[in-house]
Amino acid sequence: MVVLKDLINGIQYLYLNTTKKAEFRPEEPYWWVLPDNKTILALFRDNSKSGFLYRATSIDNGRTWTKPVKTNFPDATSKFSGVRLKDGRYILVSNPNPKKRDPMTISVSDDGITFNKMVYLDGGRGIDYPHVMVHEGYLYIAYASAKQTVEIMRVSIEELDKVQMPSNPITVNP
Repeated sequence: MVVLKDLINGIQYLYLNTTKKAEFRPEEPYWWVLPDNKTILALFRDNSKSGFLYRATSIDNGRTWTKPVKTNFPDATSKFSGVRLKDGRYILVSNPNPKKRDPMTISVSDDGITFNKMVYLDGGRGIDYPHVMVHEGYLYIAYASAKQTVEIMRVSIEELDKVQMPSNPITVNP
């Protein structure tokens, strides 16, 4: 259930009331404003292990929200991080393998909703808790490796733009 709660001084916040038996158990949301500059989109990881991110939107500065819905964006029940670039594109760094926190990828979206590019960053081991920021033409991504070490990766936005996705989707047969 989506509930807005009032704090002191009239500040409101979104509260998702769930239980361990709920179909959707949200954690670690990430928020951004969509290109219309009035819609806020919230992405949630799902601790009920659906294997996908959920999303909800608000068009009144967060006073009311749509019911969260499951997206088709895969997720490993892991923290993810995002940022909006100066040119308006959105970047999401995540673990898109629903079975484990490996690999870590960057996904790119023009509208903040549909991601049309996914690029492999690192893998072959447990990768957790990414955080991304932009500075002088680079993405800086900090993350944990198997919850033992912290690593920082620098990715050129110019080089990321050069990566071409296949024109025909790759089909994996079961």
